[in-house]
Amino acid sequence: MEGEVNVNSALLKDDDFGKRFESLNNTLNNSFMFSALILSIMIFWIGLIVNSLSDLELFKYYHALSGKNLIPKDFIFMMGLLHTCILLAFYIPVRLKFSTMKVTQPNALQGSVKSKPQIFIEQIATLLATLSPLIASMIQNIMPIVFN
Repeated sequence: MEGEVNVNSALLKDDDFGKRFESLNNTLNNSFMFSALILSIMIFWIGLIVNSLSDLELFKYYHALSGKNLIPKDFIFMMGLLHTCILLAFYIPVRLKFSTMKVTQPNALQGSVKSKPQIFIEQIATLLATLSPLIASMIQNIMPIVFN
């Protein structure tokens, strides 16, 4: 049984396991980045809608009567934080599973040894992608201050 790896009661050759693992890992990373991008664009869109609604006469009238906005600016931050938590809730368990598979299968990925700066840059990129909806909401709230 040399050259075979036992993964969840299924026997796979090292080559097959390495290729499948890398394929799934790349798919996970790509889908995570696209999800973060889509959610960030959605946060910008929500911010634009909230700012546009605040400029309507009806909303200005409500503000004049009550002294507060109908849709507070913190709503955008809340949406960014909510979507960041949603990304983390789905990404962390899957990433932990992939990490444990890497640890238990060191021979499957012999050619993919990365240096410490590469690992650090990948971790920073993942962190920024995870926080991108929250960062988008902060940028959305800063834009009216900068452009007015």
